[in-house]
Order: sequence, then C-alpha cells, then structure tokens
Amino acid sequence: MKWRYLILALFAVGFVSTTAQAEEGLELGGNVTTFFGWQKNDSNALGTTVGGIPERGVGTANRDTFNFYLDEVELSIQKSWGDKVRIRADLDFGSAALGSNFSDFAASTAFVLEQGYIGFNILDAEIIVGRFNIPMGVCYVDRLNNVTISYPMIYSLLPTNGTGIKLFWAVNDSFDMQIYIDNNIADTVSTAAGGGNGGVIPSGGFRLGYSWGDEDHRNSLGLSGHAGGQLPSLMKHITFIGDIDLTWYITDQFLLQAEGAYRQDNKVGAGKNNKAYAGLLTLDYSINDAWDVYLSYGYIHDWEGNLSAGGAGGFYTGADQQVHSGTIGVGYDIAEGAKFRLEYRADYQLPAGAASNAFTHSALGSFSYAF
Repeated sequence: MKWRYLILALFAVGFVSTTAQAEEGLELGGNVTTFFGWQKNDSNALGTTVGGIPERGVGTANRDTFNFYLDEVELSIQKSWGDKVRIRADLDFGSAALGSNFSDFAASTAFVLEQGYIGFNILDAEIIVGRFNIPMGVCYVDRLNNVTISYPMIYSLLPTNGTGIKLFWAVNDSFDMQIYIDNNIADTVSTAAGGGNGGVIPSGGFRLGYSWGDEDHRNSLGLSGHAGGQLPSLMKHITFIGDIDLTWYITDQFLLQAEGAYRQDNKVGAGKNNKAYAGLLTLDYSINDAWDVYLSYGYIHDWEGNLSAGGAGGFYTGADQQVHSGTIGVGYDIAEGAKFRLEYRADYQLPAGAASNAFTHSALGSFSYAF
C-alpha cells in the first residue's frame, strides 16, 4: 500500500515539474523534514504524552527511548489565473508509525491532504472554499517553519485545519481580518446518529490582525477565536477557544514570540466541562546569516474536565496537572532552504492530588529542507 503512495508522489513531482516549464502562474514547493531524539521519563512519570517527543507515545515510569523520525514529505502545488482565481493543494506523505506529526496520520496512513482549496477574489477580499490551515497562534503545522523543533504545549489546544469557507480581507497595509465557517473544530464530517461531531450547526472562527515593520521582518499581533460543536451529539454547550499571539522583531536579529490561549470543551455525561489554559514565550537571536540560538518557555494548566465523573482535569494532557516547559536550542542554515537544529527540553509536571511531581527530559535534532 505504501508503495502505491510513493509511486503517486514520484509521478506528481515529475508531472508538475514538466508542466511548470509550460504553465504560467504555477508555483511548486514543499519540504522534507526529519528529526531524531532521546527522551527520558523519571520514576514519577504519570503515563501521559508530555515532553518534547509526543510521537514516541506515553511516558511511563523510567521510560528511556531514542528514535529517528520521518516528520513529513510535503509537495505544495498552487496555480493562479491572473489575480482572480487560484487553487492550492498541500500533499503530505508520512506515517504515524514513522513519527509523522500531523494529527490526521494513522499508523496505516501514508498520505494526508493538509490543504486543498479554491480561492477567488471579490473586490478587495479573497474567499477560499475547501480545506485550509486555521489562522490561530504563532505555530505552523509544518515543523520546519517554527523556531523550535518540538511543538509547545499550547499547540495541543488549538485546531490546525478546517474544511469549509474562509474570507480574508486586508483592510489596509496594517489591519487584516479573517472569518471562516467550518464543519467543526475536529475537522470531521458529521455522520453519527444524533449529530456526530458538530451536528447540523457548523463551527466558526476569526482572526483580527495588526502588522507593522519591514517586509522581511514583519511584526504581527493577532486576536483569534473558534467556537462550535465538538464532542459527539452534544450541542447544548459549545466548544470555544480564545487566543492572542504576538510576533515581534525587536531588532533585525532578535525575535520575540508570545501567545496565550484558553479552551473549553462541552461536557460528557456527568463530568464537568473540560477546561485548560496555556502560555508561550519564545526568544530567537540570529548570531549571523547562518547561526541562531533560541530559548522558549511554555505552560499549561489542564485543570478541570471529563477524565472522571468527579470533574478532575486531564482531558487535554492525560492528567489533572500543571506543566512547565523550558527549551534551549541552536540552529544552523546549511544552505538556502536547508537547516539543522539541536535542542534540549525539560518538562516539569505538577499533578493535582497525591501524585508526585515528575520531570521529562528530551534532546532532539532536526534536518529539514524547503524547496
């Protein structure tokens, strides 16, 4: 089965490469991202996926692992006809069994359509219909576009993709607005009796953005939200997420990113509503054109929810707990589009109740190439 997808990928690359020579308005791109890492859980580990490498599974007491991971092989195709109509498809190849990060990858799945949409312009706005990346937070779905190798804990609270319709309107050079309607926050089609995920009422979201600065070092401040049905057959209490994000080039060499988010999912049975909030602060300093160093701090409080009928938290992280995360790393640009990174991350878990506090240590390296 995986050979079939490999042949498809090779055919697609060959086809679009040949076609690009004759087609105007055709843009090709993509990336190959791999990483490797060691992760160690101490004797008090809670059996959750907290840590820099959640792809290796839950962290039981004294678990010690090292693995190589294929994050993704992506091919992006975009075709435009003047400034009125365009289509885009982001084709991702990988497998959860190999450590691919994308949430749609199951152990036996080798292909995911990350994005696939048609866009058209009306007056000063663009409308796209299909599957698209959700505009929320400072982190990207594609790992190589982020400052750190590991995804911060706040990323687990946010939707990554939606299937529906989105409007983007650049009000002026500084202000923009995005409004969208999609199936639901889980990005699934409602098929179950009684409504499935979301039922008859779709979800909706927005992002209000303000940007300033030079084109090569564009700063941005965003306020975003998403609300709608999420859990099966439950429409009385909506799921909602609020997020504020900042990307600020303090100087041409010094980048600061900050983000805060709150999420609440409707209850199941006798349990309470699931609630969590999280924060992120990242600093990245470019030493020169090739080298950069970075620091990052993350926090999440998974404090109430459906893990038990009594309302203990753990819906998002697997335990009623607070987690502090610290990351330090270095990056080196090997060539244009090619980058190598090394990082260390420590996660400190403070569970509620009688459970002991726990440490998880992670050391990661990543090779990536964008074309």
